[in-house]
Amino acid sequence: MGVVDRAKRGLARLGGAAALVEIGRQLWPTVKPAVERGRDNALAWRTARAHAGRVRDGTYLDVYVDGVKHWVVWSGAEPIAAYPPLDGDLTEAVRAIDLSRRREPTSLRERSGGRRPERRKLPGDHW
Repeated sequence: MGVVDRAKRGLARLGGAAALVEIGRQLWPTVKPAVERGRDNALAWRTARAHAGRVRDGTYLDVYVDGVKHWVVWSGAEPIAAYPPLDGDLTEAVRAIDLSRRREPTSLRERSGGRRPERRKLPGDHW
């Protein structure tokens, strides 16, 4: 019997919000590793993006090394850092990477044109 089935089994005696809390409590051990991987990847991306913005000709790219995603920062054509850090030689690990896929660390606002599009006016939207 799977984790979801075990969580559903106890819902007959619970109702509403208590059922949702119980499902969350029972499923958290299964979901927690994926949530932590996503959080760690987002932190590594932000760190690499900030680092690339502070070096000359800085760019960054996601690279998989031994099945693990790393964000590599380049200064020109030379790799200078990886987040999370690599155990081995960085230059050797990224030797066969297509460098045309690298991203520049422009802000999201700059990429979208600097301003949000004008919101469409709706009836009654004048006050």
